[in-house]
Order: sequence, then C-alpha cells, then structure tokens
Amino acid sequence: MTPFNSLDLSLGYTTGHVIGPMNHVKFKLNITNLLNSHSINYFNGYASDGKTALYFTQPGLGAFGSISVPFDIGH
Repeated sequence: MTPFNSLDLSLGYTTGHVIGPMNHVKFKLNITNLLNSHSINYFNGYASDGKTALYFTQPGLGAFGSISVPFDIGH
C-alpha cells in the first residue's frame, strides 16, 4: 500500500450561559482531507479487458459538524 498525506482541520467552541437552563453549548466542525487530494493508494492491476485500470484513491474532502446542548434543570 502506497503512503499518502492528508490535511485535516478540527474546530470547537463552547459558549457560556445561553438562556434559561442551557449552559455551555458546544459547536464542533471537522474537515477531513482539506486539500481534497485523490492520490492513488492502491493499484490492483487491470480489468479483464486489459485496458481498464483498477485502483483505489484516498477519500476526498469530508465535513462533519455537531452541536451539543446540555440542560441544567437544577436539583
């Protein structure tokens, strides 16, 4: 398997008191393969027609986000 590089980014922010019972709301964003590289990381030869190359590339750009809203309703 051929090595490859990937640049990833992760950001997060936590608020203070928002409103009512909502405290410390968390926002997160993760971006994978920020440069959108599609390097070939495995070559598996050719299809039965002898012309079509069979290979795998690294996944392209991906983004994932989340929001966490905890509630403090007291005791």
